[in-house]
Amino acid sequence: MLACRLAEASVLAQNEIAKFLKSDENLPAESSLQVLMLGSNNIEHFLSNWQSYRKGEIFIELANKRTEFLRNQAQKSGSIKDVVLLISVTIPNVNANIDDMIRRRDALKDTFRSIGLSTENVDAQQLLKFLRVIFGWPEEEHLNINEYEILSEQILSGDFSLFENDDFVNVNDDQIFISLEARKRPAESKLSAMDLFLGNEMRSDEYIKSNFLIHFGL
Repeated sequence: MLACRLAEASVLAQNEIAKFLKSDENLPAESSLQVLMLGSNNIEHFLSNWQSYRKGEIFIELANKRTEFLRNQAQKSGSIKDVVLLISVTIPNVNANIDDMIRRRDALKDTFRSIGLSTENVDAQQLLKFLRVIFGWPEEEHLNINEYEILSEQILSGDFSLFENDDFVNVNDDQIFISLEARKRPAESKLSAMDLFLGNEMRSDEYIKSNFLIHFGL
């Protein structure tokens, strides 16, 4: 599933999520709920869409100046990002009934909807789009999915390269990845504090400047 970031949540929202997680019907033993937050400085599709609605010479000129400012904020200072959540549920049973999986997905979507988090289903093409960008594909270059090939074999580009250094990993000679893990984990998780854990993006001068991936799971 795909969702936009939820900056904060109430106690009621925490209870709704807890009910879903505690249900054996939703998450049988050894199941997992995984969330990957992707923050990208590529906001061109938003700018182009907004700019296309400006009509008249004066408004078009103002829109050009505004989009250029926002583009610079995203590319140079990192203060503006496109942030999305990829959410998945894993059931440890290769013979799991597809209808049961759909029911679990819909139940989770309803739970998220009850706390104000709107989600949508992700097809194979959309999933590849997000995964390919992580592994160095240009944002504007996305080949169509090949239904005759295994999905996992279509993630990496033909010229993909990776070099491991002491403190970082270099991908395709033009990207550097560093990995950080929380040194001390909290005794309990609170959704209302999740925005603090996820980089304080809504607070002035406390945002994450680089593109980022943040993963957490249950």
